Amino acid sequence: MSTTIGSGLESYLHRQAQEQAMNIIEQARNEADEIVSRVENEIDAMRRQALDNARRTVDDQRRQAIAEARLHANEILVSREEEIIHRVWCEVEAALRGAWKEQDRRLSLRCLIRDAAAQLDGGPLVVHCAEEDKALLREMLPQLRRELGGHYGVTDLQMVEEPLSIWGGVVVQRTDTRELVDNSFNERLALAKRVLRDEVYQRLAADESETRPETEAR
Repeated sequence: MSTTIGSGLESYLHRQAQEQAMNIIEQARNEADEIVSRVENEIDAMRRQALDNARRTVDDQRRQAIAEARLHANEILVSREEEIIHRVWCEVEAALRGAWKEQDRRLSLRCLIRDAAAQLDGGPLVVHCAEEDKALLREMLPQLRRELGGHYGVTDLQMVEEPLSIWGGVVVQRTDTRELVDNSFNERLALAKRVLRDEVYQRLAADESETRPETEAR
């Protein structure tokens, strides 16, 4: 009897141990599967992140290369523009310094004095000019007084005997207000240079703005 009971108990314990072992093995397998799945997901996520980072790096490098190329192109363009402008100004300055026909100098003096009279709103004026224009201006004064008095309210017009060191043109001053208009060739050329340089830079900035979206979209 005791033998039977002992044998049954041993069999029962054996089954229990076997079931527990199988359960442990099953749980271990499930945990292993979960770990493998989690690791695979993490690897996929890391791979996607790496690809995204690589794409962003390539895009950043591409944008940087485009920006550097555009900057270099603009530098070349500005350099060429300045070279051309400098050459043009040298030619203009040489022409202004050169010998003018009397008819052309007469017309230039009249136009520049009229412009100054209009800016100064008439009144008593004195005119400064270059040495080579003194004789011509002195001859023109009577007619200029009549013309400017009738159209611009000039009450008096005199020439200053002391010449200015200018290429040509005039500097006109209103004696009662001390206002002055510099219409010398030197100043007119300097003004034209400033205006044209601003226009060139504005055009370059506009060109860069127009080409940026198209370039970056490629």
